Amino acid sequence: MLKNWLEIFFRALCVGIISSIPLGVAGVVCIRETVTHGRYRGLSVGFGAACGEALCALVSVLGVPYTFFWRQYARWLNMLMGMVLLGVAIKSLKYPKPHALVLLGDTVSTQKDTLHTRLCVTAFLLIMTNPLSILGMVALIGALDIQVHSWFSLINVVLGVFLGALSWWIGIVWGVKSLGKNFSMTVTQRLQIATTYLLLLLGGGLVLEGGVHLILKSSLSA
Repeated sequence: MLKNWLEIFFRALCVGIISSIPLGVAGVVCIRETVTHGRYRGLSVGFGAACGEALCALVSVLGVPYTFFWRQYARWLNMLMGMVLLGVAIKSLKYPKPHALVLLGDTVSTQKDTLHTRLCVTAFLLIMTNPLSILGMVALIGALDIQVHSWFSLINVVLGVFLGALSWWIGIVWGVKSLGKNFSMTVTQRLQIATTYLLLLLGGGLVLEGGVHLILKSSLSA
């Protein structure tokens, strides 16, 4: 019994790591926050993304009816993800320039807890509004032959995916933070500007693509 539990947990742990390797837009946000504002804000993004991966795992093992919802409303979810990206980018345009002390190490955070909560929720939404997150999770769980026969095994899988994803994001934050110590203020500011406009471009593209598709679909059905 214990051996079977550990085997399922290890497979779920691998799923969490593998599903997080393609960084995507959540990775862009995590890297930017880590380099420009310190590892605690990067970890907030990573924690939110790991929670999103865990919920994707829960939806995946619950069966086809739940995954069908994500496929059926993929366009709307993409548009929602675009709006989230636009919100992140516009908000970041109001952020002050990175402080030099942030590059030298983790100082005492002067940001309110609401900021970290907002980053966590943003990363969670970026994962959950991406239909590929659900489809990729379904494929990984099927490939590793993870089967759920009880509520205990379901919790085991979700916990394993969460811890696997979280460990990956912690590694990303640690690696980026180590490299960020070698960045000058000019490089850091340019990175912040570049990633902000990248998020604006991606978010605007998703909203525009989804809007055009829905308009064409409604005009053809009329």
